Amino acid sequence: RDGSHALLLDIFGSATIRAPDGSWIVASKSPVAFGLLFRLAIDAGATLPRAQIIELLYDDDTKATRLRFNTLLASQRRRGVRFLITDDGVGLAAEAVEWRPAHAGLLFGGWDGVVSATYEAWFANERRRIVLRCLEDPLAALNHAREHARWGEVAQHSRRILDLDPLNEAAHAAMVEALIFTASKVEAIEYLAYAERTIGDHSVLARQPLAALRERILGAQSPGEAAM
Repeated sequence: RDGSHALLLDIFGSATIRAPDGSWIVASKSPVAFGLLFRLAIDAGATLPRAQIIELLYDDDTKATRLRFNTLLASQRRRGVRFLITDDGVGLAAEAVEWRPAHAGLLFGGWDGVVSATYEAWFANERRRIVLRCLEDPLAALNHAREHARWGEVAQHSRRILDLDPLNEAAHAAMVEALIFTASKVEAIEYLAYAERTIGDHSVLARQPLAALRERILGAQSPGEAAM
């Protein structure tokens, strides 16, 4: 394949290949295929031991799983994926991998496949690491806007963060603060109820107790109260 083929991953769910003629080819038609491409894309430009990848994808390195792995590699190569292949390693060319922009529901959308128990544990941790990295700049901008009481900007940054991480309590709390200062405390409390439902659906993954979020919001002052 020539250098103009590019593998595009949307982080959590699908991978496509952009061919030289501008056409698109679906690269990951199975969870295992996406799992392979995602793992190699994390370290694009390097080759990883085949045994390591096989154990990650299949929970075991046996003659049967090695055969399945070789079949998977062959099918992906036919689709246009450009692998780096050595005697005992496999990788992806760094210049051939592009990450699509993060999208809404990054944490909980787009992934319902099952690869292996080993992969699922690794994937959950890696996904969180990527999300946190994506949140660094938006969170910094949010905190800066809050420090300068620019509540319209606070609302904008909060929405951006919640697109990436729907359970981010800091962004939910900041949104409520923005509503207090730009709308009303009633609207802020209504948003709080929405935030509590959203976080409550996945409460096991919430990083702060819901009670802490409610306490912060109910303790915030509106402009009129602040002047009293």
